[in-house]
This record gives sequence, structure tokens and C-alpha cells, in this order.
Amino acid sequence: MKRRITVPVFIPHQGCPHRCIFCDQFSISGHDSAPKPGQIDELVNRYTASAQFPPHIELAFFGGSFTGIAHNVQKAYLAEASRLKRENRISEIRLSTRPDLINEAVAGFLLEYGTDTVELGVQSFDNGVLSRAQRGHTAEDVIKAVSILKRYGLAFVIQLMPGLPSDTFEKTISSAESAVKLKPGGVRIYPACAFAQTQMGEMVLRGEYTPLSLDDAVEWCADLSEIFSRASIPILRTGLHPLDERGRANLVAGPYHPAFGFLVRSRLRRRELQKLIDTAPPQESYTIEVPEFHEEYIGFRRENIDYLSRTLNVNIRIQLNSAIASTRVCR
Repeated sequence: MKRRITVPVFIPHQGCPHRCIFCDQFSISGHDSAPKPGQIDELVNRYTASAQFPPHIELAFFGGSFTGIAHNVQKAYLAEASRLKRENRISEIRLSTRPDLINEAVAGFLLEYGTDTVELGVQSFDNGVLSRAQRGHTAEDVIKAVSILKRYGLAFVIQLMPGLPSDTFEKTISSAESAVKLKPGGVRIYPACAFAQTQMGEMVLRGEYTPLSLDDAVEWCADLSEIFSRASIPILRTGLHPLDERGRANLVAGPYHPAFGFLVRSRLRRRELQKLIDTAPPQESYTIEVPEFHEEYIGFRRENIDYLSRTLNVNIRIQLNSAIASTRVCR
């Protein structure tokens, strides 16, 4: 399999008809402005200069609502991306946008310029949550956008944001199940975090909203991971990208962790280990052999070992054995 390189082109807040209560793309992306279309060539060179083997290179427009940008600017960006694709300097074009900014004309335009994948900022399939977040679109808009993208042969990804104001665990699970029914090519899961100079950040400071705790967010996202895994839908990312110094300073509250995805995968491994121990003959100590991902079984700062030892009142030892196909308790 070819190494995959994503060249991100951040266009913070561009094309957005308004700012949702949670959004601070400047803090999240670490970028104050977007590169000009003529700078994309240099950007691709910079990201791929050290590649030792021909990689699969994806050019991705993130951080705004691409299809809401002025049409001539969209065209300039996509013309440059399309040229790079024709010259085999990139393999794929990806962009993110809002569900209500997709229609037949937009889909045809994207296809004409070689776009491969559209990421839809869905956040939730609960209309009450969407309204509270001031998204300006409904779950029905998502279904309509997906139908159009499918008709034009464009791949799509769904982005979800559990833990927004008025969200609940049940609503989040329902949103994941709704996403599965649409059969996306992948999902991204970003638990809601509140930043300064956003309405949600102000709600936190006024005591009107409390984001998920880190542990609750990990639990919710582990449950979502199981839902998408059963449906064979890949999770492209869980949790925000690591924030720079400014982003960390602007974070008011929320389940941010620079290794959030690792925490979720580790929680899934903890569940796996607990099931093994629960079904094994009772004993004071367990040696559990694992075929791979040794660190995820142990957990961040050994939290899985400590949690299971404390909860089950047993001694646990994790042992790597690459010769086995699945995790097992040694007898």
C-alpha cells in the first residue's frame, strides 16, 4: 500500500454564511488566512519533498465551507488542483463544506474539476441540536446533499461533533446510526470543545453549558467507533488535531487531548480485555497475550492496567505475541 500524504489547504471561515456557536477555525487550524491559489504548487512541494517512494498525495481544502466561497475563487483553487492532478503530482482532491451548500450545479462543477471527495460538516442528525448550535441546516439537508453527491459519483465523508449544547448520549448514538444508513466513505468525530470568542465559550463562562468531560468523551467515541466498525466504515480521525500554543490558550473547556484518538482506541482495548477476564476462570493473576498494538492495551500511562487491576482486584500482565491471531488469556 502506498504511503498516504495529505496536503492541507486551510481556508479558515471562508465561505461560511455565518459563524456557528462552536467555531473558531483560527485557533483550531493555527492559520489566520488562506494561501492564494498560486501558492498551492509550493505547498505540495513542501509537503512531499522528503517522500522517499511515490506516495498517494491528497490535496485537501479544510477549515471553511468551500462551496460557499465566491465562485471565481473556487474555480481558481480547483483549476490549480486539477492541473496538479493531471500532471500526476497529486492523486486526489478533497474539500469540506456544509450540507446546505451542495446542489446539482455545485456537484457538477466539482466533478468537472476532478474533485474526488466531499466532507460534509454534519455535526448531528438531531434538528434540535443543530438549531441550538445555529448550524443553519437540518438533518434533511444532509440527506439531500448525500443523495446529490451519490448521483454524481462523488465520495463523501461525514463529520460529527458529539457533546454540543442540548446533545445527549442517546442523540449522539442516533446520529451515528443515521450516518451509517447513508454509507459514507468515512467519518471524522470531533467531540465539542469551547473556545474563547465563540458563543459556546461564552456559554461556558456564564455557566449555561458544560462540555463533555474527557472520560465521557472517550466513552462516547468508543461507542461510536464500535458502531462504525460494525458497519465497516473507516474513522478517519477522532478528536481535534493537536493545538498550537494559541489554540491551547484559547481553549475555554472541553475534552481536548493531543492523543485523543489513542485514548479512544485504548478504551476499546480495555473493553476487550475486560470481556476476556470476565469469561475466563477466576484467578488472582492473568497474563494476557496480544498480537499487536501493545501500547493501546496497556493504555495511556498504564491506565488500562491500573483500572482493570483496581476494578477487578486482580494482577494483570500484558504480553506481546505476534504469532497469535487474536488476544487470549494464557492458561
